[in-house]
Amino acid sequence: MQIYLRKKKLSDGRESLYLDINSDGIRKYEFLKLYIKRGNSENKEILMLAEKIKSQRLIDLSNKEHNQVSTQKKNTSFLKYFENYVNTKKKWSNYFGALKHFKLFLNGKDITFKHIDKAFLENFADYLSKEANLKQSTAFLYLRKIKEVLYKASNENFIMVETVRRAKSLPKGKTERGYLELFEIEKLVSVDYKNSEIKRAFLFSCFTGLRQSDVRNLKWSDIKNNTIRIKMQKVSKPIEIPLSKTALELIKTNNIHHLPDVRVFDLPTDRTTINRHLTRWFKLACVDKKAFYHLSRHTFATLNITSGNDLYTVSKLLGHSNIKTTEIYSKVIDEKKKQAIDNLPAISL
Repeated sequence: MQIYLRKKKLSDGRESLYLDINSDGIRKYEFLKLYIKRGNSENKEILMLAEKIKSQRLIDLSNKEHNQVSTQKKNTSFLKYFENYVNTKKKWSNYFGALKHFKLFLNGKDITFKHIDKAFLENFADYLSKEANLKQSTAFLYLRKIKEVLYKASNENFIMVETVRRAKSLPKGKTERGYLELFEIEKLVSVDYKNSEIKRAFLFSCFTGLRQSDVRNLKWSDIKNNTIRIKMQKVSKPIEIPLSKTALELIKTNNIHHLPDVRVFDLPTDRTTINRHLTRWFKLACVDKKAFYHLSRHTFATLNITSGNDLYTVSKLLGHSNIKTTEIYSKVIDEKKKQAIDNLPAISL
């Protein structure tokens, strides 16, 4: 393990200070954003600061090598660390929900890394599952998000990784997939809602399975020969989705020419705004379902499965990398079978 303080000459005459770190045969550089220049009276103080940072990095590496956590980092606020991490995420991320409940659990207090242990994490898990009034699947998800942040912190030598591993996880619970019946879609179509773009985009997703982000970014150049060819947000490989007559009708342009780079739908960037419009539209149409955009994707999967399409085909249309993700929708078939039996007329015997 070696750390050297080095200088790099810049075109403006300054020298940028950086650390040349060699640990476990891996060499990396850390630029300190500190600069010195000949004749500058502050050079001495800047060099002293750089040496102090170098010494701290050496201590951190030594602690990591011997599986120890530095005293300075142990006394750091985990709540602040968590907040800073969450602020790098998108507003609809589940990290925000996890942070909200973590703050409620702390009840206005702060907590440093040294006070986080197995018992603390399991107490928080109990709070999520028993006191926070959350679904089992949501409690599981929020605890997992906290642990993900702690695993990141362990890589940065704030906490021992074994502390996080030893704490038990919550059971995942069953994930219920809401969806719209065909008659409910017809009721939504029949309502003349004021925001026609949100209505059109949502219905388009019901017949293509596209996520909100994919619909928002969909361009006319992505549609050729009545087929969408895109790379979905959560999928590494490009996928193809043939468009049904209904989907084509929703983007019918009456021979108006559109530039390839123009987006097909003009949607608000704020998801909360979209969901608020969906709630109003559902209410006007007397559709008694919780309104959120991803419901359209669940609907597409359900329509396909109940129409007789096999799971493998539906999996490919949805862009799932693992067919097990699609299998959760197959439960809909069992529900409908039971409904069919329940609807049979009864006779007296």
